[in-house]
Amino acid sequence: MKMKLNFNLKRLVILSLALLSLGVITSCKEERKQIDNVIAIGYLNDDIYLLSSDNNSLLLEGYDLIQESIDEYMYFRKDNLYGYINVKGKEVIAPTYERAYLMKENKAVVVKDGKHLIINNEGEVLYTLPNNITSNSYFSENYLKIELNGKFGFLKYDEETNTFILPGEFAYDFALPFGEGYAVVGIEEHNTPVEGAVSTTSIKYNYLRNDYILLFEEYSFDEAESFSNGLAKVGIFTNDVRVESVGTGNQSKPPKYYDMNVYYYIDLSGKFLIDQSTNAPLECHYGSSFENGVISTAVNYEVKNTANGDMLLNVVADSEWMNAEERAFPVVIDPQIQLS
Repeated sequence: MKMKLNFNLKRLVILSLALLSLGVITSCKEERKQIDNVIAIGYLNDDIYLLSSDNNSLLLEGYDLIQESIDEYMYFRKDNLYGYINVKGKEVIAPTYERAYLMKENKAVVVKDGKHLIINNEGEVLYTLPNNITSNSYFSENYLKIELNGKFGFLKYDEETNTFILPGEFAYDFALPFGEGYAVVGIEEHNTPVEGAVSTTSIKYNYLRNDYILLFEEYSFDEAESFSNGLAKVGIFTNDVRVESVGTGNQSKPPKYYDMNVYYYIDLSGKFLIDQSTNAPLECHYGSSFENGVISTAVNYEVKNTANGDMLLNVVADSEWMNAEERAFPVVIDPQIQLS
């Protein structure tokens, strides 16, 4: 009896070790299905890969679509259903949705059984959008752009009460997500044509603060971008065109055409960036987006005579500003010039 007991005990130990080894091997395999320092998404034939900064790659086997941007959580499609992986490539929400959108602030809009749901990063349903309200946007500063019958509004998430608050109205024909306390919103403007002309519509833009107050009294801008680093680019279109001849005589070439649309930069209080040389709002006919840089109005002109008698106009930027240690290139210099 004693020998049999020892024999059974020995078999049990061996079996336990085998199961433990199998668990370790399985765990190692699962661990290898993740990747660190992901910086890009790669495509080879029909396969999708996550690429890392240390020259590693991870095949997302069976996936036929993944969102293009790298985020903490990213939606993917497999067998015509959507789910989410984390930035290491681990599947965190199984593919169960008919559609999925960007997950920001640990929340995302998904579609299941025709309903637009808001889920968290664990797949738990937090809220169901009611009354034919839809969204293909993402949360930003606790606001989500939503749509009803072609008009836009914003759903607010209250962190203190963990509740979602619908807007009082859907008033906008255009809207962008919130950024730095403001969202770009627009309304359609119907242009009255001259007799015999076709009527047209255009959108005029304004900025909506997160307490639902407009930054400007009127929708005045023909173009508006979201705030970044405290500034935003806005445009006013004049529809004027400047024609510039190129060459003379036999050397002439087809003329160049330039639109004379005017761009400005505004701050979070609605004030225009001032041109230090004129003490008037900085005005240019080409406006660079302000997402990744700063701007300087310390620009001067120099006129020089060339060897063949021509006059050369040089635009001179402030050297201290250009050579600053924190300066990031490229930079855009486009001061206004007036000829009379």
